[in-house]
This record gives sequence, structure tokens and C-alpha cells, in this order.
Amino acid sequence: MATKIKLKRSTVAATVPTTSNLVDGEVALNIADKKLYARNGSNIIEVANQKPNTGEVVTTMFSTDITNGQGNTFYVATVGSDNNTLANGGNAGLHPDTPFLTITKALGTATSGDTIIVAPGEYQEAFPMTVPDGVTLRGTNLRSTQVKPTNATQSNTAFIMSGDSHISDLTIKDFFYDSGNDDGYAFEVVSSMNSTQSPYIERVTVNTKGSVVSGSDPYGYAQGDAGRGAKLDGANLNAASLHSSVLFNECTFITPNQVGVKITNGMRVEWLNCFNYFASIGIQGVQGTTGQAGAGLLRLKLGGVSGTVSASEVLYQLENSFQSGTYARSGSTVTLTRTGHGLITGDYIYADHISGGATDGFYQVTKVDNNNITYTSGSGTIASGNVTYKKAVARVTIGSNDGTYVYSVGGNKGTGEFTIVNKTPKTLSRFGDSQLDTAQKKFGSASILLDGTEDNVKVPDDEDFGFGTSNFCIEAFIRPGSVSGIQRIFDLRNASATDTAPTIYLNGTTLHYGVGNTSQISGGTLATNTFYHVAVARNGGTTKLFLDGTELGTYTDNNDYGSSKAVIIGSDYQESPSEAFNGHVDEVRISKASARFTSGFTPTTSEYGSDINTVLLLHANGTDGSTTFTDVSGGTSDIRTNGGDSATSVITADYAQFGAEMRSVASANVYGQKGIQADGSGVKLIMTAHNFGYVGSGSDFTNDPSLAVQNNEVEELNNGKVLYSSTDQDGDFRVGDAFTVDQETGNVAFAATSTAQSAANITLSDATGTTNIFPAYIETGNLRLAGNSITSTTGQVIVDPSGEEDFVVNAETIVKDAIYFDVNKSISFGSTTQGSLKIGGFGGSTVFGSSEASTFSTRALTVIKNGLGTVNITGAGTGYTGGVQPTTVITEPFQKATITNTIKATGGVKRVNLTNRGSGYTTEPTVAFSSGTAVGDAVLATGGKVESITIDDGGTGYTSGTISVAIDPATQNSFSAGSTTVSTSASTVTLSGHPLETGDEVTYNNGGGTSIGGLTSTSNYFVIRVDNDTIKLAANLSDANAGNAITLSSVGSGTHYFQGQTAVLGTPVISAGVIQSIPVTSKGSGYGNAPGIQITDSGSGLNAIAIPVFGRAVSSVNITTAGTYASGSAPNISFTPATGDTTGANAAGTPILGFQLDTLTLATQGLGYRTLPTVLITVSGEAPTSEASATVVLDEQTGKIASVTLDGAGEGYEANPTITLEGGGGSGGVLGVSIQSLTGSITATGSGYAPGTYANVAWTGSAAGQGGSATFTIPGLQGVITTAGSNYIDTAETPYSITFRNPATTTYTITVVQRTRLGFVGAITNGPFQVGETVTTNGAGNGSGTVTAVGTDYIYLNNVTGTFQGGQTETVTGGTSNASASIDTLDTTANRYLVNGVEGQSLTLTDDNTYRFDTSDASVTGHPLALGNAIAGVLGRSFGTAGSTGSYFEIIVAPGVAALSLTSYLNCTVHGQGMIEPGILSFGTGAAGQSGSGMLANITVASGAVTGVTITQQGENAKVGDVLIVDASDLGSASGSGFQYTINSNNTGITSVTDISLSGSDYVIGEVLSVADADVGTGGGSGFQYTVSNVGFASSVSVTDPGAAYELSDTLILGPLGGEGIAQGTGFSINLATLNPIKALELTQLGELNMGEGGGSQLNIKPTGDITATAWSINASGLANLNSVTTSANIAASGTLAVTSTSTFTGMATFDGGITVSGADSSIDRALVKLNDGSESAPSLTFSATGSNQTGLFKQAANKIGVSFSGTEGVRLDGTNYLDTKGLQIDATLGNTNPFLKVETTTPKLSIGAAATQIEINNATTISTGGTDIDVPLTFDTKGGGDFTFKGGANVDFIIDDGTTEVFKLETSTGTALFSLSLIHI
Repeated sequence: MATKIKLKRSTVAATVPTTSNLVDGEVALNIADKKLYARNGSNIIEVANQKPNTGEVVTTMFSTDITNGQGNTFYVATVGSDNNTLANGGNAGLHPDTPFLTITKALGTATSGDTIIVAPGEYQEAFPMTVPDGVTLRGTNLRSTQVKPTNATQSNTAFIMSGDSHISDLTIKDFFYDSGNDDGYAFEVVSSMNSTQSPYIERVTVNTKGSVVSGSDPYGYAQGDAGRGAKLDGANLNAASLHSSVLFNECTFITPNQVGVKITNGMRVEWLNCFNYFASIGIQGVQGTTGQAGAGLLRLKLGGVSGTVSASEVLYQLENSFQSGTYARSGSTVTLTRTGHGLITGDYIYADHISGGATDGFYQVTKVDNNNITYTSGSGTIASGNVTYKKAVARVTIGSNDGTYVYSVGGNKGTGEFTIVNKTPKTLSRFGDSQLDTAQKKFGSASILLDGTEDNVKVPDDEDFGFGTSNFCIEAFIRPGSVSGIQRIFDLRNASATDTAPTIYLNGTTLHYGVGNTSQISGGTLATNTFYHVAVARNGGTTKLFLDGTELGTYTDNNDYGSSKAVIIGSDYQESPSEAFNGHVDEVRISKASARFTSGFTPTTSEYGSDINTVLLLHANGTDGSTTFTDVSGGTSDIRTNGGDSATSVITADYAQFGAEMRSVASANVYGQKGIQADGSGVKLIMTAHNFGYVGSGSDFTNDPSLAVQNNEVEELNNGKVLYSSTDQDGDFRVGDAFTVDQETGNVAFAATSTAQSAANITLSDATGTTNIFPAYIETGNLRLAGNSITSTTGQVIVDPSGEEDFVVNAETIVKDAIYFDVNKSISFGSTTQGSLKIGGFGGSTVFGSSEASTFSTRALTVIKNGLGTVNITGAGTGYTGGVQPTTVITEPFQKATITNTIKATGGVKRVNLTNRGSGYTTEPTVAFSSGTAVGDAVLATGGKVESITIDDGGTGYTSGTISVAIDPATQNSFSAGSTTVSTSASTVTLSGHPLETGDEVTYNNGGGTSIGGLTSTSNYFVIRVDNDTIKLAANLSDANAGNAITLSSVGSGTHYFQGQTAVLGTPVISAGVIQSIPVTSKGSGYGNAPGIQITDSGSGLNAIAIPVFGRAVSSVNITTAGTYASGSAPNISFTPATGDTTGANAAGTPILGFQLDTLTLATQGLGYRTLPTVLITVSGEAPTSEASATVVLDEQTGKIASVTLDGAGEGYEANPTITLEGGGGSGGVLGVSIQSLTGSITATGSGYAPGTYANVAWTGSAAGQGGSATFTIPGLQGVITTAGSNYIDTAETPYSITFRNPATTTYTITVVQRTRLGFVGAITNGPFQVGETVTTNGAGNGSGTVTAVGTDYIYLNNVTGTFQGGQTETVTGGTSNASASIDTLDTTANRYLVNGVEGQSLTLTDDNTYRFDTSDASVTGHPLALGNAIAGVLGRSFGTAGSTGSYFEIIVAPGVAALSLTSYLNCTVHGQGMIEPGILSFGTGAAGQSGSGMLANITVASGAVTGVTITQQGENAKVGDVLIVDASDLGSASGSGFQYTINSNNTGITSVTDISLSGSDYVIGEVLSVADADVGTGGGSGFQYTVSNVGFASSVSVTDPGAAYELSDTLILGPLGGEGIAQGTGFSINLATLNPIKALELTQLGELNMGEGGGSQLNIKPTGDITATAWSINASGLANLNSVTTSANIAASGTLAVTSTSTFTGMATFDGGITVSGADSSIDRALVKLNDGSESAPSLTFSATGSNQTGLFKQAANKIGVSFSGTEGVRLDGTNYLDTKGLQIDATLGNTNPFLKVETTTPKLSIGAAATQIEINNATTISTGGTDIDVPLTFDTKGGGDFTFKGGANVDFIIDDGTTEVFKLETSTGTALFSLSLIHI
């Protein structure tokens, strides 16, 4: 707890404690003396005393000033003294005990930084009191400290505030206002106030009242002389003052019927938490006359300045509209006459004297009366005339111009007021269909389209169009659509055709200017569809008409056209327009006080701009069909100086230094007359969270709300501004005049603060658009809602409900014109005649119509079968089978019809639902039904168990010690694990035809593959039988019986097995060596059939046979007779084991009845059917025995189903099926869905792989997935562009394909020179020769030369003189070495390479470097370099043509070449090694450079610089850090240079997987795949991982058959992907993106009917009777060209029948008109054919294969057949000669050019035999051998004993010669034989 401290105390004055009263350190208090004592040791110490003790104040103190008080704080109290010293008995100010008596004294004493504290009390002071600069005056609080004036000063201001002064916590009261001297405020600021901190007044109450003359007016309200609150005049500021503001906080001003706060001349006020009561004006801001510090500046920023606008000029702002009148002069006085001129004396005008001699300029006027003014224009004689003038609304003398702002002379704001409000554009309206049309325009984007029927654009009455007597110009571009009749272009007449006003019009093709209804000027010829510029201009009383700048005529025009007119464009003035213009109008401009054109001119070639004379300007730009016409003439002001300068706008008019500014927060005006008043430009009073309480109630403070006057709360005068948010006495909230919230009702009101059309009460705007709420209408976008109308401000009105919602009109709808269905109004729907319907096209043409009489079309009638166009994938799905899978597509109608059904009341037993399959049945049990005639047979399961063993033969000789009995194991059930056999969603395994029953124990084995998730290989599980092909697994028997299956989490892979348990047999029972029985100790499980039993005996036992008793379950009941049963009266069923079956038991079931369908009822007809749907009859459980069928009828007129018919009742429905209609929308469509095998992402790139791109590489690593592949990319070396280069040629679409180059380690320069080569034979004496020595020959030629290169048997020379001789005839000797040799060969023009100027140079090239040989020297032309000996790792490459600029040869030496210890040489491909001998290239090791080769890349170039590089082939030996370059020509330019590419990485991981195959299956989401290194380049890579994120998903869809009758709004219904039986995934979805509009039928305007798709099978029927199909036709004359005609009756063709394909005539066909068979080959069987005779040139039987109808058979003559060939008879057949032909050949090969026998009638000759040994018999009585062999014998051979006889006539000899000489002659007449040589006998 806290410790209480108590002091010893005394209440007796002058009592002092003693040491007996206090212990050491103890404290005591004398309350009466106000003294505190403490004991310190043995002393009592006085430690505190409120008053000095006697003797502490000495006498000398009384005679001195008090200066050592509490510092800068002075005190004032009503008990104080204003004396400065204590000697006079005063208490002089610096201590609360010695305060001043008056505030005046304290203020007079204090200096900057001092604080005056005024004690409670009432102080009567002489007003005014000045608070010095920096002094704080603070009362005790605003209630206890009160200040009032002396009687003599009660009409003076209370406090004059200096800079940095501060007053707080007091009340000022009882003073009055002196209206004559504007005195009597609580606060004013001191003259020439200079502050660094603003004066601050807080917690002050000003409480005044007027003279009280009546008890009913206790505050003197009615007298109006109560003191005011504050006058804050900026004119009192010092020009050097940093601040021009005064701060008020928590102040209350009670100023009955007087101003609370008045601010002027640029003063600023902060007004926080302050209140005004009973004020005449609570807060008043007034524009002053002299401005801040008496030298305020008006600041103007001008736009469109022309000239200098210099100091001392007078600047004028003129009113916007020109006025016109007449003038006359008397002496120097000009009298201007204008009815109702509106001017006052002192106003300034600018006068433009149109006619007469008066001087234009600025004049100050004197008002004579309302119609006349005068002004002085100097001496002279001025004739009377017309005048145009403008009043100056503001005028000021310019003091300076800083280039941005124009300033007034200091302290002079001028007269009037400059304003930034420019001329306002006109508001236009339209009549009829006038609108913007973008199809035609002279300039810009559009023009005004007027259709010639009641169309116009109107500008309402305006003084700008009251031209009076002033100059003016009216002009536009017009494009007539018609040139007939009167067409008004402009009409300014008001209500009468005779109104004195201008009008411009066409009469036919002629242009007119008229006044009233009289044409004054006419001319020109205008045509349609051409733009013309038309203009009328009045200048000085003469009006001219112009067409395209050509003057058409003049008119003396002194008309006064009035002070205000309207302008009608496109028709006359009438309310129902007539004389309307048909065409386009563009670029309308009307000018006032300017004629614009006084003579011929060239019309403008661009849009006009606006100026001070432009009173209307229409560019007619905007969107097509817009009905908004915008005047752009506004935006300018007429600003001029008396020095001739001008400007078009005032951007800034800053009167701030003359105005006032207040920022108020949380303040109030209560009672009184007015709240806040802002008077004059530059006055801005900003009031936030302000309260107006009963303002307007005057002196009444009864809180009667009816006395409040809301309009008195805020008053704005002369452009002064009050910006405020407020609440009033009712809690109503306002934001200015625009926004009000009625707290009581909750109503929110908006009121426009401007009369301009653009002034909205509410504007809601964001990036998507703007909505404005006006008092008379709401405007959002281009839509306007006003009263009972919805209109468009521009363009169309679009009604578009969201989604599929409808636009409903619950009333009859009248469409005045037509309904259009596109923005171009090309198609309309309406009626032009009662009772008819019209669909219109372009130009109002009738496209389609209907009446009571007919429906007609003026266009072709086309039936489009909307096929599938393109579809979008909206859901890729997962788990589908990979590949391109077809699927059917149908769609539904808008609303599907529904069908109900009933089944018949009686049925039969359809099936038996086995509630218990039982077990142990060794044969089928007997099935019995409890009632009825149903009959059924039990069917046993395929598998079972061993129930017992039957001993078929006990055998003999068995003993228990030697016998052994074994039984076969249970069936092993194998399956291929994967997604088709293992379901992770259902946790099932598919084992087709398995023998297992629920509860069977099985052993699972994965066969060495991957186990199924949830199972462990070689473990035992218990079966839950699902059906004959499916099982689940349980962990134990009880779970199996309860159906609690193990969850399978993955499908596994490989061949897996489930095997039941082998039965266990006990020890056989043997008696006398005979087996009596074998017990079964375990029945086993999962046997597919009865197992075998093997009995063996090691003793003498034999011949025993044991047979297992195999028990099975009942698998089903086969119903052989269904019987007849009423619904709900199914019989019971029982199973009785067959005789001898002792183990079968427990089978039980429930018979299920099946019924036929009885009735189908169409419940609802649906809506929107396009095609006939398919009736689907489905059941949720067991399928019926036979399915019912039904059809529906479609009502095409309504798109509804008309009826449904049950075609087949079906059998075996166990309950009412579900009847649905499928389709009815689009049908027949087929899609090809590309199902990608898998996708995912690279989760580890791996490393060490061989760079490259490898396509069609198989995945590895999947547990079960197979068949998938992809393209894998290993980027290898990659780099960055380190220098982009310049001057390359930009790539277009295809990048450059280049080979990178290395910067050369060393560059050598190659040149070629000619030398003389001497080749030696034999030894060189004293050799070798030395380079540089001179050699000479011993020959006669005196040859000599300088040795340049030396070889083993040759030297090269230059500087050769004389001649050398080869052929070993001369000897050459060295002059230095004295070597000599015999010259064998001589070459005087040997070409030699110089390497860097050295001949025969040998070079050592370093491994891993690149060397360049510059071959650009012209001497190298014709000597291209190459490598001599090829060496592995050394690459040579030429660039350019040797001898040309930039050419070089490059050698790249790979790492490791030096280790090969091989050499090569530089070789000339033309002249060989001799050009470099004896130089060689050898290879060494050293600093590595760059030796990369073969790296290919694609390069893009933009703006001459390389912008992109893609490496496409890695090449060899490049490495990180290499800087690669290119040849400039590779990038298209010989001048390009600077490109460098730096290799900065070598990524040997797989970074990209693309082109993943569609094929592939059994991949699993989440599994990690990889690739085999051998499949991606065998680089030794590893570690790549790709994680599968989706499998079997759709990657694309194509339309393979578009089908028909689809609509874009259709929802597509898909068949199974791939068809029935293909494994399906989930989640695939699509929508229809586009339709394929296929023309199915067309009835043309020519009456032709086309059926079928264009380009496909199509049928065309013409009015002429022609029928043409793709493969057959019938023409108008009845000629049929048919593929096939099948009829069982006769065919009679009276005309020609043309058959183009095989025809079958089963009856008699008679063709009276003949038959023409063409096209496919025809077969005629068993026909009697009679042909026409034909002729040689026109056979009657021809053959189409010859291509000629002149080859064939014809009747040559009676009984003779001719054969013509190309119109000429070649063979004749008759009964006499049989074969009569011009030639004959016979050979085994027809057409052989060398036949075995040939008869030629042209030569003539008979040839027999083969070509090599041919015999010829000619017409020259010669038999010869004419074969091709050189020697061809001629042999005459007889058969048997036949004679060899030559028979001739008389004197015919037999002669043999050798070709020239007779060798043998037998004279047949004499028998003499003559021989030219000897006859030799052998």
C-alpha cells in the first residue's frame, strides 16, 4: 500500500516551529503565513515564503525602475498600477503581485517577444489599442477577462494588430460602429504591417450591441450601429511583409446587424472553429481598389497574342458579339444611333466605321438616350455611314509584361473586369434524318447528310446572326444529290417568307442569293455528286455571291438584317421544313463584321480555324450516323490594345491582390441577415464543414425554422466565389449550390450552377466512360433520357440486355420508319403498305416481302446449312487417350421437349438378383419359383474350392509311412498393370473371367514390375468380388465381407499376378494297403477348375486314384420361361442341391420382373428444334432384354415436336425408363481432337548432355507410361551481343543464317610475285645455294639472277638478266656459296607467295588458334589459297575471291593438333605447292586463342545493328569467353562492321521440351520423367527431370465434318472421344467460335435451282428443263446422261439416251431415237447389234481409246467390211479374198518392229525370219539373206530322200559367183558344168 505523508502545520500567524517540534529533516507548514520550514541539524530553516520578509526590501529599491522581474511577461490586473516604480506605491507590471492597471499601459511597455497576461476583471480602455509587433496579449479566459472602451472611444476600433502579434482568452464588448469613418471594429491590422508570422487571434469573444431604444430590441439590432468584428485590409500591408494573413481560432463574434468579418485588398484569413451571431453579413470578402500595400497588381495571362502588348498601352477586352448601327458627325462629335444600345456614360467602345470617313478606334462614350450615344473623334468633316462596334467590358493600363504575364500599373486594377470566359459555341438541333456521313466529306472525317425530305440543322436565334447593317459572310461546301427544284442551303428568315433576311439556295442547277422571297444574285451551274464552295459576302453595302471562288454577281445591300436571327441549314425556315436540300454539306462558316471575300478567290484546301469574326463554324466531323453537330466557333475573345496589339483569349485574370481569401473549417453563422458574401473577382472564401443556423432570421433567436432564408446563407457578387460544404439548422447537408442532402427525408438533390448545357448536376466518370445527370435529362455515353423519350446525342441507341436476357416491350410497338439490323442501314424490316411486310435492302430496295396473296423475294433464295466452323477449347481436360480422337457433335434446341411413359401392368421374370451366391455346389441346384409358370436354370461359377476328396481307386500296397499326397496349386490370374486394368478412382483391378469369390485369400505378385500403389508384392489379401471381371482387395477377411477395400493409389506396371491359396490335404486313411479316404484340411481358393491330385509312394503302393470334389457358387439363373406376373407380385425363388450334392448350400435370390413399354406421352413440345432429334430410352439399372424404340414428328412451322410414336415396346424393363430427346439442333458434325499424351515442366535440367535439338525422343522413367516422345533442346554454348555493329542490312521476314568466325590470332598479308625457277638434276656441288647471292650460268645466254629461295633441288631467282637453258645443258654457279648444279628444268614465270613479304615462308601455328591470310592484294588474283595436306583438327576456309577487296584465307587449328607431329603447307589451288616451297606449316603448343568452327546462328538486324542471335548449331571447339564475329557480307552489307558476340555460358542441361507427341498412354500426373542419354547425343548427361502436370489433354481441335444446323449460341454436346470403348478422361470442353455457312440450296433470280454444296455433289435444275448433277445430266431436249438406270419395267427413249456409266436393263429397252454410250466402259451381253453402214472417213463402229472417230469398221460394199485408220481404208474383209490389205506382218509379239514375217507392198518385199538371219524375197526375182549378221548362210534343205530341184525354162542356167566373178555355171540346156578354178575331189 502507498505510504501517507503528513506535514506538521500551524494556522497561527507568525508561529515558527522549534527543534522540539521537528526532528532532523522533518518539514512543517504555517498555513496562515504561507511559509514552509525544515529542520536541518540543529537549525530551523525557512525554505519558502510567498512574500518577502520584513527587512528583505530595502529603501533604495523604491526609487529605481523595476527591471528585474520575470523577464518578458507583464501582468495586468484591476488592482494594479500603471506606475513604473514601487516608490510611488504601485505594483508595476512584471510580477503578478505588481501588475499594471491597464492593458494600454502594458501594450505601451511591452516589446517584441513579450507576453501580457491580463487577470480576470473588466477593463475599460481607451480604444484603439495597438498590439506591438511580436507581442502576445492573453487574458485569463474569454469569460473572466473583458475589455470595453471608454465613453469617449466607444466608436473606435478596439485592437490594432501589428505583425506577429497574438491576442487570446478575452472578451471585447460594448463598442459601436462609426459608419461615417468605417471605424468601430474589434480588430484591424496596423498601417504598413510587416510580419514574419501572421497575427493570431484565438479564444476571443466579440460581444457588441447597437443602441437600445426599445425593450423589445435588447441588442439594438434595429439601429444597426453595433460594433463590427474585424476589418482586414491588405492595403495596410507593408510591401516587404512576408505574410498577408490573419489567423482566428475558437472566436465568437456577436455583431447585431453588422458585419462580422470584412476582408479586402488581397488579405487572407484562416478562420477555424469560429462563430458569427446576428450579423448583417457574417463574413464579407470585397474586391478593393488599391490592392495589397496600396500597390496591387492585376495579373493577366493572354493567349493568341499578336504584337508586343507593352507598358503604357491600354488593354481592352471587348464583348463577344458585334453590334451595328449608323453614325453622323457634327464637328468633332460623332453621334452613333442604335436602338437599345445598352451603353452608359463612361463606357468604352471599339468602333469600326464600315462606310464614310470616320476613324476606327477606341472611344469613350456619353449616353444621350437609350438609342443614341456620342463620342469625340477630333476635328474634320466625317460623312455619315454604317458602323459596327463592340463595348469594352474591361480596360486597364499596362504597367509591365514579363513575357508570361501582363501586369497593370501598381494600385490600379482598371475598369470593368477581365474574364477568362470565351465566346460560347452554339447549340444545334436537327430535324428529320439529318446526320453525319463518313462516306462523303470535303475535309475531316464526315459531312452533314440531308436526304431532301424534312431534314435540316438549326441554330437558334442569336444576336451573332443579327447582321444589322454590318459586313458578314455565309459559306459552305455543298455536294448536291439532286439538282431539281428549289433547295435551301441557308435560310435566316424567321417566321415569314418575306422576312428581310439572307437565304442561299439552288433552283435547279443554278445558285441563288435571296433576301426574303426575292432572288438578288444568281448564276453558276451545279451538278450532282460534286463538292462546290458557295459563299455570300457583304462588304460596305455591297453583297456578292461566289461559286468555287468565282464571283457570280453583286447586289447593293443596305438592308438592316436585324439584331437577332436563327440559321437553318438544309431547308427553309418553316417548322415542317420544305424546299429541303438533298446532298451533303461540309465546312460551314458564318462570319460577322467581316466580309472575308471581296473579289474572286481560291477556296480553302483545309478546315477553317476560328477567330473573333467567326460566329458559326461546323467541321461536321464525327462518327458515321451521329446526330450531334458541333459548333467550334467558340473559344476566343476579342482583346486589343490602343497600340494595335491583340490577343484571342484571357487564360488567367488574377485579381487576387485586390480580392480576399478565407479558409474556414468547422465554423458557423447563426441568426442575422446573411451568412457569407463574396463580392468581386479575386474574392475566394473557402468554407469547409460550415454551419448555417437560422440565417435570415435577423434578430430572432427563437429557432423558428420558417424564418431561415437559405438564399441568404451564401451570396456571390461580381464573380466573387464562395466554395463551401455546410449543414443548416435542419441538419441538411450542402456542397455549394450543386448538392443537397435532406437529412429528414434522405432526398439528395443536384442543381446545376451554370446555364450552359455542359453544366451537369452529377458527373460519374472513370476510365470506361462518363454519365451526366442534368436537371432535365440524364446523359450516359451517347444516350439521353428525358421525360418519356430516349434519344441519342450522337450515333445509335443500342438496346443490349446482358447475357441471354430479353428485351421485352409489354405493349404494342409502332415503328414509324423501319427496323434496321446493321449500322449502315443496309437491311430494314417494316411495312410500307397496310397488310404487307417488307424487308428492305440498300437504298430502300425491296429484298423480301409478304402479303395475304404471296410471299416473294427479289433476290436469290438460299438455304444455308450452318456447319461447324472453328471451335475453341474451354477446358483441356485430363486423362483421355492420346492421339487424334474423333468425336461427334450435336446441339440441343432452345428448349427440349419432354416425354413421359408407362410400362405394362403385367410382365415376366426377367432375371434373378442373387442375394447370396452360396458355395460348395458340385452340380447345378434345382431352381423353383413359388408361383406362376416361370422356369429357370442355375448357372455355376467357373471357379471354386476343394470340398472333399473322392477315392476312385484305393490302390494297393500303401502304408502310412511311405505315402505322399500332393494337390495342384490354385490358378494364377495374370494381368498387365496399367490404367486400363487398375482404377485408382474405384480401387478396382480388372481380371477378365476370374474364378474368385468374396473372401477368397490371394497372394499378390508384381512379377518384377512396379507394384500397384497400396499393395505389396508377395503379400496376401482378401478378395471383394465386384463382377465376373473385376475385384477389389481387402486387408483381412472381415473387411472383405464388409466391403472395406484397400485404396489403390497408383496403377503400377508390368505383368502382375493374383493367385488363390492351394488346398491342403491331410494324411490319407489306409486300411490293408488300400486308401480309404483323404481328408481336406483347407479347401484353398481361386481354383479355375478342379485341381489334380498326385499320390506317390516310396514303398509298394500303387494305382490309387483320388478325385477332388469341386464346389462352386451360383453365378446366375438362366430364365427359360418368364411366366406372367402382375406388377408387384414377383414370385419367390429357392435353390435345392442336386441329388448327391452334399456340400452345396446358401444360394438365395430375388426374382426381378421385366415389362414392355405401354405408352409414350408428349408432355411438352419444346421450342427451337431445327432438326429431328433422336429418341433415347435409357434405364438406370439393368438393361432391358430388348430395347424399345420410338420416333417423333417435327412441326417445321413452329420448331416444336408435334407427336411421339412408340414403334417397338421392347422387353424386360424393370421400371419406367427415362425418355429423352437427343439433338434437335446442329447434327452431323465430327471433330478431330488432338489429345496430347502429357505436359509438364522441367524441374531439373540436368547436365553433361550433348548440345543439340533431338526430335521424337522417347520418355523414360514412367512407371506405366509408354509411347510418348518429345523434342529436347540442350542449348550448349550461348552468349550475348557485346557490340551490335552498324551499317548491316536489316532483315525482313527471314533472319540471316550465318557461320560464326573467330578473330584472328595473327593476320598475314599474302602477295604474289613472279620468279625464275631453276630445277637441278644430280648433286649440288659445294651446296647449298644461299638466299641473296647472285648466280650465273656457263651457257651462251649469260644468264644471272639473285637467289630468293633455296630448295633441295631448285632455287628461285629474281632480277634475272640474260637467259638460262634447261635440259642439263648448262651449269649454274653461286657467286657467294660457289655452289653449282646442272639445270634440268627452267620456269621463267613461276608464281610465288610472299607471306608478309617473305618468300617460301614456313610458319608454326599454335594449337587452339585462328590465323588469317589476307588475300585482297590484286597480285593474288588467280592464286586462291588452300591447305596442302589435310590434317585432322586443321580447317582451312576461303572468303571472297582471291585478289578482291576483303578476301582472305583462314586456318583454324584445333586443340591437340601439335601432338600429331604432322605438317602441311599453303597450296595454290591453281599452281600447287610450288608457290610456297620450301615453306611448310608446322604445329606447336602455346597460348590458347580461339579455334571454334562450324557454329551456325540465325541473326536479325534492325536499323543496321544486330538485334538478335540464335545459335542453331554448336560446331566444334568454341568455348566460354570466345568473342565471335561475322563476315559483313553474311549480313547483307560489304560496309557493315563492329558486331561481336561473346560466349558467356555453356549449358549442357535440357532447357526446352517441345513437340510433345500426341501418342502415348498411362502417364500419371506428378510422376517425374527423363530421357536416355543415348537418345540425346550420348554426351554422358544425366539429371534431367520433367514433372508431369497433365496427361491426356486436348491441345487442338479441328473440324473434320462440319455437319449442319448449328448456331453460335449452341452448347456443343460431344460424343466419347475416340468413340465407344475408348478410355475417357474428364474435363474436356469446347465452345463454338465460328460457323461454316455452307450453301445447301439456292433458287436464283434466273429461276435456277441449285442443290448441294458448291464444289461438291450438286444438282442444278434450269427453267429450260436442263437437269445437271455432278455425274449425270438431262438436257432440255430430253437427252439423259446417266450413271445408272434401274427399272423393272421397259425403258422407252424417244430421243437419244446417253449413258455415262454401267447400265443394267432387266427388261426390254427400246431406243427409238438411238443410244449414245459415253463415259465409263459399257458391257453389252447377248445383244443383237445392227450398225449403220458408215463410210471410210466415218466408220460406224469406232473405238474411243484411239481418240479418233475415223478409225473403225464400216460397210465397204455389199458383203464387204472395211477397216479405216484415221479415215483411210486399210483392211478389207470379204467372202472372196477374205483378207484384203495393203500390208501384212506376223509375229508372236504384236507390233514388233522386226516381225517373223512381213509383207511390204510399197517396196515390195517379203521378209521371213529373225532380224539377224532374215531371208528376203523381193520383186527383183531375188532371194537373199538380209539379216543383221555379217555372215548369213542360205541353206536349201530337203526332207528325207527328197530331191533338190531348180527348174527353169529354156536357156536358164544355174550360176554361182563370189559377188563379182562367176565361179560355177551349170548350163541347164546342155548339162555342162563350168568351174573357174579346179575341181577338187576329197
